[in-house]
Amino acid sequence: MAETQKRTRRTKAQIEIDNAKLNENNNTVYSENDTSHEDVIQEVIDSVAKKEEPLFCETLAQPKTRGVLLIALGHSQYGNMAVNLANSIKYNNKNTKVHLVYTESAFTQVTDFSNFDSKEICPKEYYMNGAQTVFIKAKTHLYDLTPFDETIFLDVDTILFGGKDFNKFFDEFKDIDFTAENYGLINRPRKDSHIWFDAKEAVEAYNPQYEMYEIRSQMIYFKKNDKMATFFETVKDVFNNPKIKGFKFDGYLPDEMAFNIATGIVGIVPHKSPYFAIYWEKTDNTMPWSYVVKQFFGYSIGGNYISNKASTIYHNLAKAQSMGKRHYRIFSKANWNQNRRTV
Repeated sequence: MAETQKRTRRTKAQIEIDNAKLNENNNTVYSENDTSHEDVIQEVIDSVAKKEEPLFCETLAQPKTRGVLLIALGHSQYGNMAVNLANSIKYNNKNTKVHLVYTESAFTQVTDFSNFDSKEICPKEYYMNGAQTVFIKAKTHLYDLTPFDETIFLDVDTILFGGKDFNKFFDEFKDIDFTAENYGLINRPRKDSHIWFDAKEAVEAYNPQYEMYEIRSQMIYFKKNDKMATFFETVKDVFNNPKIKGFKFDGYLPDEMAFNIATGIVGIVPHKSPYFAIYWEKTDNTMPWSYVVKQFFGYSIGGNYISNKASTIYHNLAKAQSMGKRHYRIFSKANWNQNRRTV
């Protein structure tokens, strides 16, 4: 491309000479302070170049961005699941933005990234804990990793039901800063289950000023603002510098322990409690299937083992929503992750 020749401004003497010539031809009177249209334009250009004052368009607020954040680190099965989920998201609404954070090890079997609108390699410090690789740690960095003003994070071992559009979520959450799947308050007993730490120990160690919520981090919504930045910094601090032992998960501590304790420290309250958007049969396998499809947004194959029923449902959804693209067979985590054979 040719370089544009730099223009020079005329001197006052040159302007007076030009005005005199014009007066002779047009019998028009000009002030010595008058400038031509060309010089007015040049003054505007010079003003912008010097940033003397902003253009009108610079004062307009930029539109807020919305999108889905997926993280796939480590084993290739996580990359395969991320592709299945991205296919599902685009099947339901091709305009939904999907950002992928990944390691190359997770995508050794994938060549088609077309259903990811953007992608980036996960910084190593986001999943290393000293010399130990702790991929679950990356979830404490959701705020750092998202490129969006409004983000919905999903675990990649989920998939959507047909006819589900993320705009419904974003519209539902437009007046809140944060929400997540949750079981309610931690100090409220929950039948036939456990949390990832002793709540009494957490209260003694962290002295939270607010009630703690039991977050299930497979689905999290948040906006970018000061309060959310503080919350995620607190999540990282609790995860990196635990004051209590907690239950071991995948070779380290669960990210959900940090999220749960941070809700009590910062004062974060989900928009509903309890709240579940993604169906997980391990939570309740007694619901009629017609109710599940209508009531829930998607389906989870989370956990160490996938039942035959869950596998069939998941793979039928993956195939139906692949839009002719490749979809991948997923196996129980216990088959390919030694740390997931016991929790």
